[in-house]
Amino acid sequence: MCGGYDAPILVRVYDHDDDGTHDFIGEAKTSLRQLCASNMRLVLINRVKKQQGSYVNSGILHVRQAVPEQITNDSPPTRVTLTFKGKNLTSKDLMGVSDPYVQIRNAANTLVYKSNHIENDANPSWAPFDLKVADCLGMDKTLTIQVYDHDEHTNDDLIGECSMSLRHLSFYKKNPEWRLYDPRKKDSIGYKNSGFLIIKGYEPHFDQVNPAQPGFGANPMPTFGIQPAFAIQPGFQPPVQPSYGAQPGYPGTRTADVQSPYGAQPAYVAPQPSYSDPTPGFSAQPAYPYANPNTVPAYVAQPGVQPAYSVPQPSYSDPTSGFSAQPAYPYTNPNSAPTTNDIYKF
Repeated sequence: MCGGYDAPILVRVYDHDDDGTHDFIGEAKTSLRQLCASNMRLVLINRVKKQQGSYVNSGILHVRQAVPEQITNDSPPTRVTLTFKGKNLTSKDLMGVSDPYVQIRNAANTLVYKSNHIENDANPSWAPFDLKVADCLGMDKTLTIQVYDHDEHTNDDLIGECSMSLRHLSFYKKNPEWRLYDPRKKDSIGYKNSGFLIIKGYEPHFDQVNPAQPGFGANPMPTFGIQPAFAIQPGFQPPVQPSYGAQPGYPGTRTADVQSPYGAQPAYVAPQPSYSDPTPGFSAQPAYPYANPNTVPAYVAQPGVQPAYSVPQPSYSDPTSGFSAQPAYPYTNPNSAPTTNDIYKF
C-alpha cells in the first residue's frame, strides 16, 4: 500500500471541528524506513504560513513507536459489503426535507451502484450493499460517492459528493466521517459543506474467482479424470477414398489400366523400347557380333602400343643397355655351393 520502505509518505495533521471544517495545521514528508528509526521527529510545515517572514514551523510530531507486523493475508478481496449513513444533508426542496439516495462511480465514470431513495430524511441510513472489486477497478482506484435528492417531476439535484478508494474505506474506523461538497458551491464565500457521509461498515469477502478477474492472480485450471475410451459403434464403416482414373495424356497407358488401392497412377505395363532401337537424332548401332564369349578373337597387338605379355622377356644374362654383362652364377647346383669356411678362408 505504501509502495515500499523508501516510497515517500505525506503525514498531515488537522484540527478537528464538529462542523467538518477541520483546520490544517501542517505536514511532513517521510518514509517507512525513517518512521522505523529510533527517536524519529517530524517537523510540521504549513505551506501557506511558510511565506510569512517570522514563521518557523507548526510543531514537532514525535514517532513514539513503530512495530512491523506480519502480513496474514495480502490478497485483495473479491467484493466488499458497505454500509453508509447520511448526516445533516442539505435540503434541496423548497418545502420539506430532501429524499436522498447514494450512488457510486468508478475512475472510468461508470455507475457501479445506486441505492433506493429515502423520503424526507436529512440523516438517512441506507441498506448495506455489495461492491465487486473488479467493478471498482481495484482497491486503489478513486471512487466518487455522490448523494442526490430524488425528485418525481424534475431532474434529481446533487446534494454533495466525496472521493475515496476501497483502500481508504477499509480504514473507516480511523476516519468514519467524510464531508460532502457541492462542486458548484465549493468556492463560495461562507460555504462549508453539504453534510456528511458516515461509513458505518466495511466487510471484505474473499470469494473464489473463476475465471480470473482483472487485478487478481490466475486461478488454477480444473483437473479432469481419465476419460473412458470410446467404443466403436456397431455398423460403423470407415470412409473409403475414391480411386482416380488414368489422367489423359499419360504415356504408356492402356484402355484397361491397373489401378492401385489408393487411386494412384497406372502401373508401367507398356513395354519399354529395346536398346537396339535407334534413338531419335542418332543412327542405329550395329548389334554386338560376339554373342558367344568363346568366339571372341584373341587379343591382337595394335601398332604403337605395348606388346602383349606373351612376348618372352629378355633373360637376366642379357646385358642391359648401358651396362656390361654380369657373369653367370657359378653355383647352379646348391650342393656345389661353397661353404662358409671356403668363403672366409684366408
